[in-house]
Amino acid sequence: AFDGCTSLQTLNLPLISVVFENDHFRHNKSLTKVTFSSFPDELEAEPLEGNTPLHSCAAKDYPILFIDGIVKGCPNAIRQRNTLGQTPLHLCITNNVSAEVTKIIYDAW
Repeated sequence: AFDGCTSLQTLNLPLISVVFENDHFRHNKSLTKVTFSSFPDELEAEPLEGNTPLHSCAAKDYPILFIDGIVKGCPNAIRQRNTLGQTPLHLCITNNVSAEVTKIIYDAW
């Protein structure tokens, strides 16, 4: 039932994180809208490393749709820090993500 899980900790992540990690779902706009509207509290969730979904999206240069959806759905996520004290903007810069993603996060700050 849990093929592909590398550890039990993976099962503790919020459902929205599973959507972000699955390439099949990354480009499905309707699923993204459903996920954001169905699980708004998870936009501020802080799983294992203290990374919010916005941290994860910023670090991996996810599509603008995801970044924009989180920023609009949870504006507080912009300023949240992970356990290393990094904001999503820090992760954009340290991971050399696209200028477009970095600009959206910077402008929302």
